[in-house]
Amino acid sequence: MAEYPEDEFDRVESTDRRGAHRRSGGPLSQGAAVALVSVLALVALLLVVGVVRIVTSSTADPEDLVSGGSSQQADDGASDSGTQGAGDSTQGAGDASAQPTDGSTDGAAVDKSGITVGIYNASGKTGLAKRYRTALEDDGWKVGKSGNYSYSGSTSVVFYDTDAHKPAAQALAQKAGAKDIKQSSKFSVDVALVLCSDLADKDPS
Repeated sequence: MAEYPEDEFDRVESTDRRGAHRRSGGPLSQGAAVALVSVLALVALLLVVGVVRIVTSSTADPEDLVSGGSSQQADDGASDSGTQGAGDSTQGAGDASAQPTDGSTDGAAVDKSGITVGIYNASGKTGLAKRYRTALEDDGWKVGKSGNYSYSGSTSVVFYDTDAHKPAAQALAQKAGAKDIKQSSKFSVDVALVLCSDLADKDPS
């Protein structure tokens, strides 16, 4: 075999370098493998939990679920009924206290000839003030004014100007069927009956 003189290519230093197609395992590749294993383990755990929940719900007794919902509805219904009943009772008590009940409200005990009454229709029903005027005059009341009137309330009320006319207002309210009396000086009469929708289809008692 021919021998050749040594040149620079024969003098190669020893190194750990390898070919481009090889790569030694380093800390980075090991960390990626650990992360991948952790993710796969977490996904597997979530799948197991989901399967357990599905199996548990499918094996539950449907009657237990229905009875639980019915009990809650029954409790809610009882609570609503109790609240509504209490509200109705309160409203009834308010209506009862608004009606004149004092013995001094007796029309016969009031000097009607000395009281000037005004009748004002705020119900929106035509002819209501005229109908009440005729009925009250037949009962002995002295009606000075009557006509239509603008009022925001829906409950008929009798207004009186001074405390001296309060008994007359109570007697008039009892006769007309009004459920409330109030003091006011905005009317030019002693006692004013404001007719609202609650008396639109009624006549004086």
